[in-house]
Amino acid sequence: MPAKKKNRNKKKGKVNNELQPPRSLDPCETDSTTYTAILVIQLKTGGGMVAGARNEFSRVLQGGNLYVENLSGKQFFGNRGGLGFAAKNLKQFEELKASYEKLKASHEKLEASHKGLQDDKQTLVGKVGTLIVPFESYLKIRNRFISTFKRDRPITTDDRDQSIIKEGNSVAHGGDIVVDAQLYEGKYKTRTDCEVFEVLYGVPPGVVVQKLKEKSTFDVLNKYASVISSDRMTISDDFGERFTTFIKLLKDSDWDESCYVERRNRSLLAANRSLQSYI
Repeated sequence: MPAKKKNRNKKKGKVNNELQPPRSLDPCETDSTTYTAILVIQLKTGGGMVAGARNEFSRVLQGGNLYVENLSGKQFFGNRGGLGFAAKNLKQFEELKASYEKLKASHEKLEASHKGLQDDKQTLVGKVGTLIVPFESYLKIRNRFISTFKRDRPITTDDRDQSIIKEGNSVAHGGDIVVDAQLYEGKYKTRTDCEVFEVLYGVPPGVVVQKLKEKSTFDVLNKYASVISSDRMTISDDFGERFTTFIKLLKDSDWDESCYVERRNRSLLAANRSLQSYI
């Protein structure tokens, strides 16, 4: 027989008829020495709802079927409706808690990623800052490098090429594929002889701007350009064959360099590594 509970709402003989908010079903709010009692009944709407609810609760407590169940590691006491209500809400609570933990973990990963991006941004800003001031004059040097290659090889030059060569105030000593590609694409585009760039570096300038990004690729392409543009160096048969194989594999992969990181396309990876000894 359930023990009678004192009505704490009584004050000076008057009863507070306002329904109080239900206690939270968060299982964390109970411990091993307590249990939660919960009853659920259905009443028709209309007048005397408070009195009707009290009568029905009293009837259930005095003669209804009451049970004790362990839900989520906590003890609950009540009728079937109450226990079902508790189980449903506890399930929702656990699902929300699990979702919260996942969101929290995702948030922490995003914060770490954001910090990494901020660090990368600062690094890039620093690199760009060192390049902006000499960039336009350096483009003139790179422009001269390509026109000099045309002049020294059986490729027709014109007055514009001669002007470009004169405009360069220093000698271009080797390949710089990333900067040279800017002469063909984007804001600093000043050249249209893309076929010359491809002869020099082995790849089209558009691919450099839009696809390539790995330093190991640029190192190989720069080395090749530096050798074939030099009057003092010649390409060995071995280097030439390895370079041709590397370019073919790179092109067949649609210029996909993910093999360097993800170890896919082992043939391309091996071809790149075989050329590193020449760098």
